[in-house]
Amino acid sequence: MFGKLGTSLSAITKSLSAAKSLDLADQREKEHEEFIARQAMIVSNKSLVSKIWEITLSVSISIVEEIVILIRHILKHSWILLTTNKGLVLLTIVLGVINIGLAGISTKSYWMERHAEQVATKYGISLETPLYMQRSILLTDVDNLIHTGINYSAEVTNSVNVTNDTTAPALCYNKFKDLTLMPTGPEDYPYDPLFNTESESFSSNAIRNRIFELRSQIGVQRNWLMVELRTINKVETDLIMAEWRSWLYDEVARCGKVRRPSSSGSANDTSEIVVPNDRWDALVEYCKSCRLELDSGIELDHVV
Repeated sequence: MFGKLGTSLSAITKSLSAAKSLDLADQREKEHEEFIARQAMIVSNKSLVSKIWEITLSVSISIVEEIVILIRHILKHSWILLTTNKGLVLLTIVLGVINIGLAGISTKSYWMERHAEQVATKYGISLETPLYMQRSILLTDVDNLIHTGINYSAEVTNSVNVTNDTTAPALCYNKFKDLTLMPTGPEDYPYDPLFNTESESFSSNAIRNRIFELRSQIGVQRNWLMVELRTINKVETDLIMAEWRSWLYDEVARCGKVRRPSSSGSANDTSEIVVPNDRWDALVEYCKSCRLELDSGIELDHVV
């Protein structure tokens, strides 16, 4: 009985060791299979990347080849067009050069005008409001009266009336003249040399500017009146000239109709003017003068 029991235990032990060895063999086989599977996966991943790279490279090469072929066709057709339309191509190039030149000139003019506007703005000249040029005429007689002070200063007027002396000193008027009347432009004189103060209390600047503006406006009106007067004089001269030419033509026409009296005493044409012999020489000189005036006037008209 114990002998059978020992035999069964040894058999069980052998079976257990055999089972363990089988388990180890299975485990090693599984690990080997997993290792092979991992290696196969790595190889498959590498092959996939290489395949993708090969496909991408082939597609890129195909695209580049298509682009090169397209560029070659474009250049070929362009060269054909250039060779067949040389005149149009040359005209296009010339027009392009002209447009570039005109654009450069316009750009230069724009920046010059912009610079001029900036300079004008810097010096206080506003270009937003239009500027008008006006001509002002000042009479020397009025300037002389201002300079001497006659009819303005009582001191100077009394001196002229009593002693006929125009050089009498008039200190007050001289100061007024120097500060307000004599300047020809709207300059500022903010300092009073006598009182050693600014002259704003005496309103010299305001008076000077007001007088300057008034004289300028009067000068503009005087210039306008002189222009109108010259226009009227021109109209009058032209009217007289027209009447003179008309009368001169009539006189020359009359001179063409005069004749001496015939021996028979009868006139052949009623439109002819018979002049006695005693007045013939004077009439000939008169008609020469009329023709000379007419010819000279025609020559002057052609010259003018």
